Amino acid sequence: MSLREICLQENKKLSTSNLVVLTWGNVSIRYEDNVYIKPSGVSYDHMIADNIAVVSLSTGKHISGQKPSVDLKTHLELYKNFSEIESVAHTHSKFCTSFAQSQIPIKCLGTTHADYFYGTIPVTKQLTSKQIEGDYEGNTGAKIIELFNKLELSYKEMPGVLVRNHGVFTWGLSFSDAFKHAFVMEQIAEMAYHSHVLSDKEPSKLPQYILDKHYERKHGKSAYYGQR
Repeated sequence: MSLREICLQENKKLSTSNLVVLTWGNVSIRYEDNVYIKPSGVSYDHMIADNIAVVSLSTGKHISGQKPSVDLKTHLELYKNFSEIESVAHTHSKFCTSFAQSQIPIKCLGTTHADYFYGTIPVTKQLTSKQIEGDYEGNTGAKIIELFNKLELSYKEMPGVLVRNHGVFTWGLSFSDAFKHAFVMEQIAEMAYHSHVLSDKEPSKLPQYILDKHYERKHGKSAYYGQR
């Protein structure tokens, strides 16, 4: 399978998994200095591999395919700063975006969350009018990097973020990880929402020792989840 076909497949997963409607999202994959990304405004139903845009990571130059997603510069900013990631996804999925619009981080309330995200999923700071007018998409990525540096978060342990009043960005160490984390993050957000609705008080965060256990058994040096 070609890299364009892989990128097409990962983008279509957003639609078939109900993480996007219309054209509200995109996935990119990186191989060496090339970034493959969904073309801007093209529907998932009609998109083919030849439509996928190819861009140079180092220069940002459009190499081939159709005009790339308007979110390209955010993707490039993430690739340049999170050096080991191979994929990035962006969605406006319903529950995650509800948290982003409410400016509420998604606390780790249970073990499902702990299996994939090591702690509270944060929300970025608001962009200023100057930042939006200057380089909106590039500065969106810069805000994510600024937040991770400020909170001293590992992009490997926290493979996603809520962008304030906007939506979701996720990433991963393989071509398929960004989609997977976007899918999991939406499930987590829905469960967190219902937990808040059902509880007559603020739900308590998962105890740290349980968070550690669940994350480490799947991702730690002595992980024992899955087949070997």
